[in-house]
Amino acid sequence: MNIAIIPARGGSRRIPQKNIKHFAGQPIIAYPIKAALTSGCFDHVMVSTDNEQIARIARDYGASTPFYRTSGTANDVASLHDVVLETLTGLSNLNHVIEQVAVILPTTPMLNVNTIKNVMRFVDHPEYDSAITVTEYAVSPQRALSLSPDGTIIKHHNVQPGIRSQEQPKYLHDAGQMYAFHAADVSQRNTLSGAKCQAIILDYMQCQDIDTDDDWAIAEFKYMKQLGHLTDEALKLI
Repeated sequence: MNIAIIPARGGSRRIPQKNIKHFAGQPIIAYPIKAALTSGCFDHVMVSTDNEQIARIARDYGASTPFYRTSGTANDVASLHDVVLETLTGLSNLNHVIEQVAVILPTTPMLNVNTIKNVMRFVDHPEYDSAITVTEYAVSPQRALSLSPDGTIIKHHNVQPGIRSQEQPKYLHDAGQMYAFHAADVSQRNTLSGAKCQAIILDYMQCQDIDTDDDWAIAEFKYMKQLGHLTDEALKLI
């Protein structure tokens, strides 16, 4: 059995009720649920939560909530890895045999079916043990600056001299959308991704970490742009 786990606890602080707040007319968690179901990649799409309201909304959009999180994985310090291990144990207790797992974050309204299929395709590939979505840094970390105690700038960059900026090495970061792996592997390591992890590279406009109200506004902007509701001129304002 292949499953998608959407982790959505109820204790968001920076954006209250973030995982079910309305985004472009729907609870934000509805988007990844519908994308996962539509992809056809999973036998089971479930939401892992400690919150009855989140569970009810998840079920309304077609996900299952076979059990609730324990207090140990419903706090600020529990990792996604902890949530996955607890979920796999719970499913095993229900006599489910899990082969492949995708963890899809609940605040991913721009996650689309093609991305899901691409990620799962690489988990099926014998050369890879996992796959994640990534995107390029908007500004290269090679150009990082910090401040000394007296307020003067410290340069940390490692830009190669004589090479144009567009020819400098590209650096990527986790896009915060999706991780996929074999269930049998994840209990043998402390991370979701393995040593042979394939990157699915997303464009800047396809993803957005949502931790603050400003992030939320930018995500809605990008989403509406994808739908064709914003002009290129309006896009330049972000």
